[in-house]
Amino acid sequence: MSLSRLSLSFPGLARKLFKSELLARSTIKTFTNQLTTDSHSQNEEEKELNVIKFESQKQGGLILEEEEEEEEQGVRGRAGAEESARQKTERAEDIAKTIFSQKFVNDLDSERLLDITRRLGARDVYRMIERAIPETFQKKKKNEMNLSRAVVGKSLSCFHVSMSAMIANERFRDAFELYELFERECEKIAPDVVMISLATSALRRFETGCDDTAVELFVERANEKYLQKRKNKKINAKKVNLLRYENAGLLPLDVIYEDDDYIAVNKTNGMASVTDPSVPSVSEFLIALRKEQSKALSLSDINREERGVCHRLDKATSGVMLLAKHNVAHLELVSSFYRRKTTKKYHAIATGVLLSTDGTIDSKVENREAISSYRVLEKLKKGQSSFIEVAPKTGRKHQIRVHLSSIGHPLLGDAMYTSIKARDRETKSMTPNGFFLHAHTLELEHPMLRGENRLKIEAPLPKAFLAQLDRLR
Repeated sequence: MSLSRLSLSFPGLARKLFKSELLARSTIKTFTNQLTTDSHSQNEEEKELNVIKFESQKQGGLILEEEEEEEEQGVRGRAGAEESARQKTERAEDIAKTIFSQKFVNDLDSERLLDITRRLGARDVYRMIERAIPETFQKKKKNEMNLSRAVVGKSLSCFHVSMSAMIANERFRDAFELYELFERECEKIAPDVVMISLATSALRRFETGCDDTAVELFVERANEKYLQKRKNKKINAKKVNLLRYENAGLLPLDVIYEDDDYIAVNKTNGMASVTDPSVPSVSEFLIALRKEQSKALSLSDINREERGVCHRLDKATSGVMLLAKHNVAHLELVSSFYRRKTTKKYHAIATGVLLSTDGTIDSKVENREAISSYRVLEKLKKGQSSFIEVAPKTGRKHQIRVHLSSIGHPLLGDAMYTSIKARDRETKSMTPNGFFLHAHTLELEHPMLRGENRLKIEAPLPKAFLAQLDRLR
């Protein structure tokens, strides 16, 4: 029966059924809408989760790719750094081989070697010297002839400059290790005083420190093994007639500086720096003078008869001489001179009036690089000569005399380096005392003291030099 016919027969029941149908349809519609909404929300959440998951995977992949790229770059960087270091080492070895193959090492080569030894150790440097001079390092055979003086000098020079460069770079252990390698491996050549002095400087400057006893034992062993050539010869103190030499004008010998390690004197013109058959040496005079004064004086015996002598002046040159009181001080001073840690200034009278008030002379002496600078202190017009100050940068034999002669202004009275014509012309100005050259100043860091302890030792001009200046003014 339809709802319309039922409403005519039973109107009340029809109204109730109609309401129920409406309620059912509303419920079904609400439920259907809820299902649709829930399904839509679920789809949206799934989509969002999928997007998040995708983005996460993508980000993770990017991070992984970045990490892989960084790792790859790191590997390439390390490989590049290793290749660069290898190339630098090869270049350093090529430069060092060129330097060590030369007869002499000049200042420019010393600077290049200074840079090389910042990167190379003792064994690397030793290997390069061995390649450059293989005959030095071959095993010594029975009845084999000794190496020539040229080869010996060249070999020692290579080790000198290398150890000096290492000390300058504060690689003290490497410098000492290079000495030990030479001593252990080289059978044909013995270490000389310069090499032992550089090894002593390195040993005293180890970063961890090295006590004085160890240094003294090393020096004593090296001195006994390598430097004392006539070990069995007894050295007797010479008897010096002080009054005789005082009357001859060689005395007094003034002490101008003294401490526990060194003593400096103002050497007179005509006094020998080392043993001379015609006249006592500086150290012999000094010991005799102290003995007369009842004062004990101990000097180093590195040079045997030339006790305490670390550097020399020509017999006719007056001025500052610094002597060592013990062997460690002696070797440290030799090291300072070799490494050019000293400044020397000389006063001299040169023939002729120099046109330039100052200048630099750069010309070889004995086929070796030599440099001297000078400045005019006074033009001596009466004698047509010049009172000058000369500062030698290098220390070649007769360097100042040769250099001044090379520019046409030899020392006044220097017969060896003055032409015969000029000598005849200047006979009136010459004296029996020889030429006029005076070591006026010696300046250096105190070799035995650490830190800023600079010594400046000055020797006043002798009376004969001052008198000559007055005659020429």
